[in-house]
Amino acid sequence: MSKWIKYIAGTLWGLFFIMTTAVAQTNVTQNMPASEYSEELNLVIDRNIYLTGEDIWFYANLISHNKELLSKTLYVELYNKDNAVRKKFSIEDGACEGYFIIPADFNSGGYLMRAYTNYQKNFLPEHFAHQVMFIINPRKGIRKNGKFTLPTKENADSTGPASPFLPNTYSAVHQMSNNPVQSVTIDRLRDNYRVNFLTGASDAATNGLYFLVRNSSFERVMYERVVGNEKLIPADKLSPGLNYFVLMNDSVPIVTGCIYEQAAPLKQLKLNTEKATYAPRENVRFSHAGYIDNPQDYRAIVSVARKGTHFREKDTSFIYRLVALNPYLLNDYQEIFPGFQPLPNRYLSIALQNHVAALKKNQRFLGKITHNTLEYVPDIYDLSLAGHLSSKKDSVQLTNRAVYLSLFGENPQFHVYNTREDGFFIFNIENLSGIQDAYLTTGTEEKEVLDIMVKSDFSKAFYADKMPMLIDTSYRELIRQMYLTQQIQNKFKSSDSALVSSFTSIPSIERNAEVIYMKDYVELPTMTEVLKEIAPNVFVRKRKGKNKILVFDEKRDFLYEDPLILLDNIPGLDDQTIFSVAPAKVEKIFVIPEPYYIGNHKFNGVVSIVTKTDDFGGAEFNGNSIFLKYTTYSPSATFVKSVPNVGHRPYFSNLLFWQVADFEKLQKSFESSDNEGEYEIFLRILSNSVNSGFLGKERFLLKKE
Repeated sequence: MSKWIKYIAGTLWGLFFIMTTAVAQTNVTQNMPASEYSEELNLVIDRNIYLTGEDIWFYANLISHNKELLSKTLYVELYNKDNAVRKKFSIEDGACEGYFIIPADFNSGGYLMRAYTNYQKNFLPEHFAHQVMFIINPRKGIRKNGKFTLPTKENADSTGPASPFLPNTYSAVHQMSNNPVQSVTIDRLRDNYRVNFLTGASDAATNGLYFLVRNSSFERVMYERVVGNEKLIPADKLSPGLNYFVLMNDSVPIVTGCIYEQAAPLKQLKLNTEKATYAPRENVRFSHAGYIDNPQDYRAIVSVARKGTHFREKDTSFIYRLVALNPYLLNDYQEIFPGFQPLPNRYLSIALQNHVAALKKNQRFLGKITHNTLEYVPDIYDLSLAGHLSSKKDSVQLTNRAVYLSLFGENPQFHVYNTREDGFFIFNIENLSGIQDAYLTTGTEEKEVLDIMVKSDFSKAFYADKMPMLIDTSYRELIRQMYLTQQIQNKFKSSDSALVSSFTSIPSIERNAEVIYMKDYVELPTMTEVLKEIAPNVFVRKRKGKNKILVFDEKRDFLYEDPLILLDNIPGLDDQTIFSVAPAKVEKIFVIPEPYYIGNHKFNGVVSIVTKTDDFGGAEFNGNSIFLKYTTYSPSATFVKSVPNVGHRPYFSNLLFWQVADFEKLQKSFESSDNEGEYEIFLRILSNSVNSGFLGKERFLLKKE
């Protein structure tokens, strides 16, 4: 097959791929209401107490009641009020495994990890998956932590006198001059929740208002006109977790409420080890009692860590207080605190008061409940970068404007997108890892001043977190042992490793080009002369009094004007900018002297100039452009236990073992370390299709004989 035919085949495939991507992203937005598609996420971490510099291993699995999962990207954040790390991971077959390295400069304190898909950003933050952990920086110590008090029922809400509520319900009346409702009561009437609106006037005061209910999956399960002063919510319309109801006057909420339905507890598995005490470096084997139906439908996660690094039974009252202060964690209670008893009524009631109060204060969150629309689409083709063009002039048309994206670095990429009717654009980005330098522009042909607005890829939706500090003097010995272990690991370089996945780089635009290297030629004084005398099939001609770059297609015997000009993979530059670059700064020049296609965009050839500089040869850029740092994937990884077997090197580790596997392929043994003490085995078993699972725990002692 000739080079030319191969080139056409390649460009046609690119055309099909990009067109398919754009259509798919559009259709998901327009034709997939929340009631027809949902995503739920489970998040598991290896333990709950860490030191700075250690790895946090995690596993996430995505499930849906639909047959097909759409999202391919997982957004994961580790943060508190002082510090934050944000990463993206690729979802493969509905799951993702990887790790975070805790930065050495993090402050000691309580931290949250949350994970979500782009599609889940359409809903409230409690629909993300959460985990809670406490990180100690031994070099900084522990600062005094703020005191967070729990409100009582009487002082939680100042909108009216206290009303009787079920422990798992709460409602608040909005303070508005035209609000006919003074207070609300909720009780259980057989298979219904009965919500009574007390108006202080006739029952007709609420007639004509609308009552909306969403279940914990955010499906709208009721939307009815109110007649009288009460509404019945069938309990079977609700689902485990936080459910919401709103009484509205037109579209304005006047009453907001929550009903919490308790999830089924994790099923307990009895774990056993062959013996209670093991010698250092001895192989530890474990097993579990009982039978699991359809084992092929489950994934197993095993974590073996020093005793005390998971939440303990003695932490129970602290956990209750933590959830009451941060009620958005209720949806993940079983995942964050596996095996703990449900929240007692007192704490649950306070948690719901706090949550409704937080919803009342946030109009954006209330708007999601009352008028939820799908703003974010699933990342169906890896990563996406989206945004829109805007103009201060209403007369400026924003439709069908070309927007160019360049990602430059070791594996450069170049993309083009024609905006939709609202100026919207979206790019699908594949096979890149780490933080990339990106450049967006509308090109030099644009006469109007346009602003390029890029959507934030990580969610900006947060509740104010109130994280009391778990670590006190009772943890002194545990932290001392953990720090000693870390120092020995660092001294002897004996820590465990990871099998990190990699991406195959997408060939750059230059793969089909002819190339010249400037070092092979006599230095010329200007780029005009370089392009005229050295660059293959490139011509410089006068057009309207200015020099213009053209390319000559020998196969078609045709001279093309306005080829795509790239400078260090940056597009949208006019020819005069290229002529201003000093030849001494140029390393090489690529030329494609024939039509070149990117998606459905045709370019009259390509001239790509690569400089030796880090400032694009000193070129100046047009006003309709922005530079930004764009976070692409962090590679997924698998834990690899690395016990040194030569040189008598000690093996110490705060995490002895971490494994994620299909349940039927679970490895039920691991080699212990040289570090004596008590350790805990945690076995979590998650369904691949429904939100349910099993939990098993067992302890063993590591001690020299």
